[in-house]
Amino acid sequence: WQMIQEINGHIKPVEQMIREAIQSREGLLEQANLLATIPGVGAITALSFIVELGNVERFASPKKLYSYLGIVPAVFQSSGPAQGGKLTKEGSNWLRWLSVEAAWAAIRGSIFHRRLFERHRRKLGQTRAILPVARALIYAIYQVWRRGEPYETVFGLPPAKKMCRKCFADCARPSESWTKLCWER
Repeated sequence: WQMIQEINGHIKPVEQMIREAIQSREGLLEQANLLATIPGVGAITALSFIVELGNVERFASPKKLYSYLGIVPAVFQSSGPAQGGKLTKEGSNWLRWLSVEAAWAAIRGSIFHRRLFERHRRKLGQTRAILPVARALIYAIYQVWRRGEPYETVFGLPPAKKMCRKCFADCARPSESWTKLCWER
């Protein structure tokens, strides 16, 4: 018990430093709240993408962002048909890992992402089928960030029903963190 209290004592100052850094950067929290409207993307994922990428405007298209993150297959071609290989693994290992983890969360919370995963799982297997979902999430991040509008608005969807974290079902009082990022806990 003492060890847990000691670790919590070390965590509190770090959380305070993070809060101060977020508040000192103009528009960071608003951008993070926009990205958090995407299924599977939470506070840490949103802030990590914002901090690591800086400005999404430097990428001409989502395909450039996929390549930057290394979530595309390598292509081997020499006067014949192109052969696809393993992932290129260029760019940030952290963001690549984070986008795959967000994809796993998205297939639990979004019907679109679940169907995309199931369709690819039949041909590729479970481990490789998550990559198209991760690319779909990166596409959504790119579009939401670039347009400055929530996920539902960008993709023309009705407002998503928020589910309670405790019971994982529709709830009269869903957790606040599903609708916005809260740093005051």
